[in-house]
Amino acid sequence: MHRNLASLLVVLAASFPGQASEIPPLTGSYNVGASKHVIDFYNPKDPFAPHNISTGFMATLFYPTLQRPCSSCRPYLQPETAGLMEKAWNFTQGTLAAMTTAHVQWDAPWLPLKETRLPMPTLVFGPGGGGPPVECYTMILTELASRGYIVAGLDHPFEQPFIRWPNGTGQYGLPADYDGIDERLYGIMHDMRVNETLRFVEAWPELARSLGVPHANHAGFLESTAVGVFGHSLGGAAAIGAAARASHQVIASALSLDGGVLNKTDLARPVMNLGQQATVDPSFNPEWTEFARLQTGWMRAFSVEGTEHHDFDDGAFWKLSGGTSFGAIDGMRQLELMNTYLATFFNETMVREGGGLKDSILEEETPEWPEVHIVQRNR
Repeated sequence: MHRNLASLLVVLAASFPGQASEIPPLTGSYNVGASKHVIDFYNPKDPFAPHNISTGFMATLFYPTLQRPCSSCRPYLQPETAGLMEKAWNFTQGTLAAMTTAHVQWDAPWLPLKETRLPMPTLVFGPGGGGPPVECYTMILTELASRGYIVAGLDHPFEQPFIRWPNGTGQYGLPADYDGIDERLYGIMHDMRVNETLRFVEAWPELARSLGVPHANHAGFLESTAVGVFGHSLGGAAAIGAAARASHQVIASALSLDGGVLNKTDLARPVMNLGQQATVDPSFNPEWTEFARLQTGWMRAFSVEGTEHHDFDDGAFWKLSGGTSFGAIDGMRQLELMNTYLATFFNETMVREGGGLKDSILEEETPEWPEVHIVQRNR
């Protein structure tokens, strides 16, 4: 659907709160399946869990499938999540709850072996600190899955405003508008997220075999499962932190969406930040200058004109229906921009389908995306 037409239809739907509006269609070659899984991980120093002890976190997988979606739409957000975000971000009640999708197919079959490539590229994603949870990034993550990636989104229980476990149990956490994350707590959350990312990477080969992921029983699977990591806000900082603690054979590349950086060390592999000016521009945030200076691998930080922090989650689409805390950039344009830049980065650093990063739109500013500016580079 043409971007301007899609924007108009959403705005019209927003004029009638509670009336269903479907989220944008996928553009990749595949349909998308989804499943939820508990990853065992003992943490005796969890600041959010009862008695400060947590025993696991949730991974939501989005993956390519050949199964065709049914024609009927369903709500794309859990009703509890929709209600919490509507209140926190000043949407009319029922606006987010009415958004639907037909292209997320829960527990759909995986691609048949003959339809897949080895290795199947896997990405691990972390959401923002204290919310929104992984389901509020569905548009971004399913788009990558439609292009052939397995994407694992990791939710930490008790931290996220709401998650629904695989067994159907709902779990509330911090308020969606929580503002009590100080520097000390941020550091604890960052390290917790880093540890959970590394735990998932460790657990992934066995989980993949148990799910029947194509090639998971292949003799070379364990040697060919280097993943890409990315995330939004705290999730982006934790992606870089995880890469700092793992070899490039384990984590191939790292990308942050409007996130900071706590691990000021040489990653010696491709790393990128895509965010608002206040986050990535050295005149506003000098921490990225120090980080860039240390990098021996390819590194770029891009600022996007007209964006605010929540233009880098599904809020880019939500804002067409109202709400606050968003920038001036058109929501459909922002989704298209993120999809393009994320796919290009991971295609070149993991799949290597193109001519390399130096021959991609990431090497220099491009007339196709005049709102995107390179504000940090190391070469």
